[in-house]
Amino acid sequence: MSSSEIYTTSSSTARRYFHTLPWKNRPDIQFSELDSLFRTEWERALRKDVFLHGVESEPRRMPGRRGFVAVLCRSRASHKRKPQSFTNILQKSEPKTFNFTKVGLDEILFYIEDDAHEKSVRTSVIINNSPYEYAHCLLVPNAAECHIQSINIDGIRMGIRVLLGSRHPGFRLMYNSLCAGASVNHLHLHCYYTEYWLPSEAFRMHQIPLKVHEKEFSDMFELEFEDSCVRGFGFVITEVNFDCSLPCIIHTIVQYFNDNNIAHNIVMIRGLPPSPEYIASVDASPDENARSGGASNVDGNPNIPTMKDTGVSPYSGLEAYIPTNLWNCPLVGRIYVFPRVPLYGEKSYTKFHVNVTELFGHLYFGDVSVYESMNENDVVDALNGVSFSEQHFTKVKNDIVKLLSQL
Repeated sequence: MSSSEIYTTSSSTARRYFHTLPWKNRPDIQFSELDSLFRTEWERALRKDVFLHGVESEPRRMPGRRGFVAVLCRSRASHKRKPQSFTNILQKSEPKTFNFTKVGLDEILFYIEDDAHEKSVRTSVIINNSPYEYAHCLLVPNAAECHIQSINIDGIRMGIRVLLGSRHPGFRLMYNSLCAGASVNHLHLHCYYTEYWLPSEAFRMHQIPLKVHEKEFSDMFELEFEDSCVRGFGFVITEVNFDCSLPCIIHTIVQYFNDNNIAHNIVMIRGLPPSPEYIASVDASPDENARSGGASNVDGNPNIPTMKDTGVSPYSGLEAYIPTNLWNCPLVGRIYVFPRVPLYGEKSYTKFHVNVTELFGHLYFGDVSVYESMNENDVVDALNGVSFSEQHFTKVKNDIVKLLSQL
């Protein structure tokens, strides 16, 4: 496939995987068509030498009970394009600054098209030319429109559909608002793969009673602060809510943030169901494996970062971290939405900052001395430092529930 071709998420042949096999079954998991496309086209671009550097990340499991993964990426700190500086989450873009219409054709891998709604959305899948992880890409909806970095309902729906197109438990999709880690003021989401689990997959969540369109909506939660270290909202993606009610709810929350100049991050990942009763079975059978994008063996691929700790498997520690009654459960799609203390000014790639990846336990370091010196308590303090206070978050939560009940 070339950059002129299209993957359509709304076609009758596009598979959606609402559940994936858990990490303990990782060797048995087949790639979906979309997984294979991401990986094949990204590897092709890597061979063309269009990146600023290769994937040189060094991940290690940080000592402690939380299971954080620290990732050292020296080249990203020294080679990455100079980030833009922001002081408002709805800041206007400057025509002379960089945007994604200025990337070379070799940097565009393919397009994802969704024409299931009134407005057709064509998303450009572009390499992140300073990759942080394997197959690190940017998803830019309707790139030619140069929409500022404020996610709209089309971007939210596209992100959900892309997550559901993957069968890999380590596929991560994320969004930074301005003043929350974004470095380019042009609407985009990030995505990449990891071959190891992250603690956010098992965040405990407490249901928020809610009625939307006069119907009970049981898939919205408040994250357990003891687990997440930053107060936020959680959602579970289901066959009922993925295309209409869930994008609408998240977009309403984002609009509230915009109206109140609240910086925010959004995370879309695979994770545990809130309870064993939440799902009954995996939507994978031998015949579906045969129709997938192919085998998923990654052993020996030099472009996939592996744990720095010698002899530690990607799945080590899972038994201690996941409740016994959920150990065999397939994974669901989870979405986290975090209001947070803003990051103003120019972003540094050598200092430790809480951007979106840190919120789900994937910690970026550009400086080896910081990478080696920070411990789990330091990370928790940094996460707590960007969290809203309990009182402030409760007000935000109550305002949002009120807004949603009026939909």
